[in-house]
Amino acid sequence: MLPFVLLAIAVVAISILTAEVGYRVGSRSKRREDEHLRAQVTAVQASVLGLLALLLAFGLSMAEQRFTNRREIMAAEAGAIRTTFLYADALPEPVRSQSRELLRRYVGERHAFFLATREEAPAATARSQVTQRDLMRLATALAHEHPDWDLSAGYLDKVIEMIRLEAARELSLAARVPRTIHVLLVAVAIVGIFVSGMAAGLVRSRTTITLYLVPLLFSLAFLVLADLDLSRVGFITTGDRPLLRLQHDLALEAGR
Repeated sequence: MLPFVLLAIAVVAISILTAEVGYRVGSRSKRREDEHLRAQVTAVQASVLGLLALLLAFGLSMAEQRFTNRREIMAAEAGAIRTTFLYADALPEPVRSQSRELLRRYVGERHAFFLATREEAPAATARSQVTQRDLMRLATALAHEHPDWDLSAGYLDKVIEMIRLEAARELSLAARVPRTIHVLLVAVAIVGIFVSGMAAGLVRSRTTITLYLVPLLFSLAFLVLADLDLSRVGFITTGDRPLLRLQHDLALEAGR
């Protein structure tokens, strides 16, 4: 959370500073009274701000799609684990007890992955993959021992689906809005805010809208985009409610 707050402060500060610099450049221009210069600056201002609005809409759309995809995959993964646990109830002992215990452990490991930092995530993934291999060994051994059982084949399919969704979730977290979009947004915004400040400086009009409101609105839109793109830190997160609910339900089941 702290790095995101620092990013927010930096974006707001740079935006307002850019507007102030643009205003001072415009107010000190030797051609300040030139109507042609004013018209050119106004035309550039409208064009750049229009382009900035288009890029922000495009970037926010990309970030929102990726955010929604991450939430859907997390819900699907929790559903797959729950279904596998229900299948395990019908298995013969000792596979039944071993599978249920491994699945409880697996839910905790997937929840730990959600809470992990970028540095901790590989270790959390490695732990959950060890549990996946244990579950696969149990499922394949049962399928080989009872090849005519629909139940054993169905259980194996559910374990494979659960593993597939774990990989899909990893990929969805890595699918971010390209850095090029972020860089282009910042570059166009700096130019647009500077030109807006310069336009105000040419007429010596220190308006709150030009020098503060436009930079703040851009900063807010850019930070919302970044927050959606990160999805695990900041103020807008996918949350881990499906896994928490599943973990709670499996703990209650163990207590019966």
